[in-house]
Amino acid sequence: MDDNYPAPTYLSQMESYSDPGSSRPSDGEKRSAPKSIIVPLALTVGIGVLGGLYASNFFMSGARRQVAPTTAQTTAQTSLISKRSPRQIREWIQAELNRTGAKFAVVNVWATWCAPCREEMPELVRFQKSQAAHPLFLVSADNTSDVALAETFLKEMAVEFDTSIVTGDQQIFVDEWQKLSSIDPAKQWSMTLPATFFIDASGRVKNFIVGGTNQKEIEARLKLLVDAARY
Repeated sequence: MDDNYPAPTYLSQMESYSDPGSSRPSDGEKRSAPKSIIVPLALTVGIGVLGGLYASNFFMSGARRQVAPTTAQTTAQTSLISKRSPRQIREWIQAELNRTGAKFAVVNVWATWCAPCREEMPELVRFQKSQAAHPLFLVSADNTSDVALAETFLKEMAVEFDTSIVTGDQQIFVDEWQKLSSIDPAKQWSMTLPATFFIDASGRVKNFIVGGTNQKEIEARLKLLVDAARY
């Protein structure tokens, strides 16, 4: 297509204490540790046990936090781009039109290598977030090997809805949308990107814009279609 710019483990060891001032007991004597040693030793052991329990709880808590990510983290990990064939893209659009009952929708074909596409994306996102009556469908013309690049760009643009990337023979997609956009013999999509199509509830193209657009222009085109449908 053309564009407008072509877990921790630890071991505690205790050594036997020998009082240098005490004499070695005879074989018949009972060995006992001095009282001055027993109390500190008991305190040391007690503190060690409590410390071990705290450390265990701390690390287990950290492990639980890693295993169960927050809702925001889960959302951030969700893919924004679904790989769809030309036929699946039409089915995806039609299914959403049927689900929402929308009379008109907007389909934008874009690519990361298309500078005007990148420039107009904030306008498309603003349009989508400003209303719910007319769904916005984003279709990437990037190679499927660049899906990660496209998804990174969409996240930077704060896109929060499902989009598509064309898989298989892109020429089939181009031919199909050229045919759909043939409103009259003298006007059809020239394959230039970006391209924005306005479709009705049955999926037929009623109007389209080649080149960059903005929220106001999209809203104005939709208003003309809605007004015309009333008569």
